Amino acid sequence: MLDASSPSRRWRIVLVLVAAVLIGVAIGAWFVRNIARDPVSFSNEIQPILNQNCVQCHGGVRQKNGVSFVFREDALGRGKSGRLTIVPGHPEKSELIARITSSDPEARMPYHASPLPSKQIELLRRWIKEGAKWEDHWAFVAPKPQPLPAVKQSGWIRQPLDRFILARLEKEVLAPSPEASKAELLRRVSFDLTGLPPTLEEQASFLADSSPDAYEKQVDRLLASPRYGERWAALWLDLARYADSKGYEADRERPGVWPYRDWVIQAFNRNLPYDKFVIKQLAGDLLPEATFEDQIATSFHRQTPNNDEGGTDDEEFRLIAAMDRSATTWSVLNGLTMNCVQCHSHPYDPIRHAEYYKSLAFFNTSRDADLPEDTPTLQVPKDKNKFADVWRLQQEIADLSHSMVNSDRLLESQSKWVPLPITSASATEALALEWEAADSERELAVLDKEKLSPKEKKDKRKDLLAAIADDRKQARAKAANPSIPLQAQDGEMRAAANTPGKSVYEVVAAADATILTALRIEVLPTTGDAARHNPEDGFIVDRTEAWVIQPSGRQDKIRFRYFAADSDDDLKVAIARTIKFGASADLAGRLAANPSLFRPRWMIGLPNVPLRVTRGSRIRVRLTQIENINDKPAHVRRARLSASSDSSWSELIRDRNIMANWRSFRR
Repeated sequence: MLDASSPSRRWRIVLVLVAAVLIGVAIGAWFVRNIARDPVSFSNEIQPILNQNCVQCHGGVRQKNGVSFVFREDALGRGKSGRLTIVPGHPEKSELIARITSSDPEARMPYHASPLPSKQIELLRRWIKEGAKWEDHWAFVAPKPQPLPAVKQSGWIRQPLDRFILARLEKEVLAPSPEASKAELLRRVSFDLTGLPPTLEEQASFLADSSPDAYEKQVDRLLASPRYGERWAALWLDLARYADSKGYEADRERPGVWPYRDWVIQAFNRNLPYDKFVIKQLAGDLLPEATFEDQIATSFHRQTPNNDEGGTDDEEFRLIAAMDRSATTWSVLNGLTMNCVQCHSHPYDPIRHAEYYKSLAFFNTSRDADLPEDTPTLQVPKDKNKFADVWRLQQEIADLSHSMVNSDRLLESQSKWVPLPITSASATEALALEWEAADSERELAVLDKEKLSPKEKKDKRKDLLAAIADDRKQARAKAANPSIPLQAQDGEMRAAANTPGKSVYEVVAAADATILTALRIEVLPTTGDAARHNPEDGFIVDRTEAWVIQPSGRQDKIRFRYFAADSDDDLKVAIARTIKFGASADLAGRLAANPSLFRPRWMIGLPNVPLRVTRGSRIRVRLTQIENINDKPAHVRRARLSASSDSSWSELIRDRNIMANWRSFRR
């Protein structure tokens, strides 16, 4: 045996110890490399590499050689080469790794660009080895509480958030800035929270306050200030596209939008929780027991520009507004640029081309249509103390309107209708001009009651007088012109290409009914059901009149008690005109589809008493149209008539509740 103290024995012991240390180091390194390390994060580490180097050619816009790195299912597929781009768990079998490590410049990726750094290549290897796990876009992942990081200068910490700031500073080998003076701190926090500098009195009070919570007291004071809401609402209003004007060419005023601005300011000042803040703006009107303020909040998506320029297509800009609402919702609330996907799948974010149109379809259901009057609107009093009363009245009006229209629709669908085939039709311009002059005279008669400034009244009176004189002059000049014959085909009226821009349509139909309790006038799309997908230009009927032409030739005018409407809008316009001008047969029977017509529209005239129609009699109907839509005549292009003898219609006009609703609506 060798002596332990001998040199050879000592060297053997040293070698054994060195080997043990080396083995331990190797095992530790392997453990750190393969077990102790956190898994590779796709969102934080892999996606930035792919977005910077790959998706320009292999993304949502271009998928060169059949390879894309935007969606996992695409990235795991086969490219043009036939090889799998990524094989989870097997980087050695993945074409991605083969290409980024190739020495052939014609095969290596990125193509004809600098090779990836070895660190990035190793990250991609590890990621694939770990299963090539994808992660949702950060905007779709709910934030989670994070552990507070360890720091060296713990004495610098005052709030938990300070740890994150200091940890990053220490990582970058930077030191925190020296603490600002009290005057500087007050100035900074005042500008930050209210946008205004502190007053001399506020500064003196803060400097004199030596209490430990002196700064916190200043913050509380600023948060309680009305200026706080004004300062921070301005940032949100920018995101909401808020403006007191409509934008585009004329940038005309949008005077009724200020209540939304005030709502946002108040929401900040009363510290409305963010979830409620968002819900009320997106769908406040759909909340159970929605309040008047909830309705105002939905103006968030009514801030879209409105184009009143002559010659523009309202449908085009209505759709642009719907696109804007979709894009704003995604960008403001989710931090995603949705606009890109309008033309192609997103080049970076996981949004497919079809998903854009699913989102657009959700917003493409609004009633606003780029009209100059900006309808639909909410009537908001300037005095907030009247909000409750005004909201109650508007709800009563809406309930009455829905009740009456729904009742009319139900009765219309349940009634038996007998077609009245139209045998002749014509259009006359002179009669339309005469009625337009009379309508301007009605406007002139009530001008003094309107809430306008003296100058506005003077200008409007001048315009009305000029319009009346011009209409009378044109009516006299065209009185001798013959009526334009219109086509009567398959019992329907069809407008002609030379129909005057302002017309009184006269149609004569065979009256096969013996008793007439209701006369239905329908205006239909010329393309039938195809208009549901490709709406036609709308129409406006301003007045409806009818006569019974007896076999002897005598014409007896039908006195209508009531016109049943198929929409709330027509009913509300009829009521508004009655309130403004008083009850008049000259204003009865309005029907419109504005700005587009995509389905048959109808109104039903109810005579004061059931009419007994003698065999051989005919019905003559006159429809007056003087208005435009999109600076084009609002022509009636296709119409038909039908009659009902159901006693339900006679019972309707005798129903005291229905007539009471009508009178309530007028009041």
